[in-house]
Amino acid sequence: MKNKKILTILAVGLIFAFFEAGSFLPRFFYWLMISANLVSLYAVFNLLRDLGSKKKIIIFWLPLFLLISSAGLFYVFLSSQFAIQTVILALTITVFFFLRNLRLYSATPEKFDEQRFDNIISYLVLLAVWFGFSGLSSLQSFLDIPVWVLALISVPLVGLSVFSVFWANRISLRANYFYSGILILIFLELEWTISFLPQNFFNVGLLLTAIFYTLIGISKAYLKNQLSGKIARNYLLIGGAIICLIMLSSGWL
Repeated sequence: MKNKKILTILAVGLIFAFFEAGSFLPRFFYWLMISANLVSLYAVFNLLRDLGSKKKIIIFWLPLFLLISSAGLFYVFLSSQFAIQTVILALTITVFFFLRNLRLYSATPEKFDEQRFDNIISYLVLLAVWFGFSGLSSLQSFLDIPVWVLALISVPLVGLSVFSVFWANRISLRANYFYSGILILIFLELEWTISFLPQNFFNVGLLLTAIFYTLIGISKAYLKNQLSGKIARNYLLIGGAIICLIMLSSGWL
């Protein structure tokens, strides 16, 4: 248990160091992001190897892979050192919190509160989605990439994010694949529609994240047979309020 605690701290420290180095050594950025993902995979593998399931190790690693990759794509387009350091700090805290809970889970999986892990993965994925959509919007603005190419690039982001949340909530694989496909198609259409609005990568990322939060929350409740008028109304009100605020602040309304 002590060795796993040291491993957690060491892995978080290395990921922090790689991102810090990437902000000052941009030409090594891709190698540093690959290194950060390999460190996270090594940490998850060693924390969970006693459980004996390679499939579970990969699936637990997926949210971390999404978060690290999306954060890298997002912060590479930031010009303010304050914004860059804020992203790195948010990433470091989130990764530490996730690995710490993974360590506790590996010690006593039968006593660990599954609902707690469901929530942790859901919020981690939500942060990854925001970083990812904001980064992709920045990519389009800086490189003038066609919308259809950007939409195709976003397919793994949406698909893996939805899969991770549904898996964490113990949705059957058949339903997971089917509804992941539906949500991918919805977001492809949304990205095409939003591309006609005046572009602000920060607001576009927030808008798509708010929509993701609403759709994934309602879908998750439906697939767990927990959907009620109250739950649907709460998601629609929270998501709708955020969407309206973003569109008003952006001058889209």
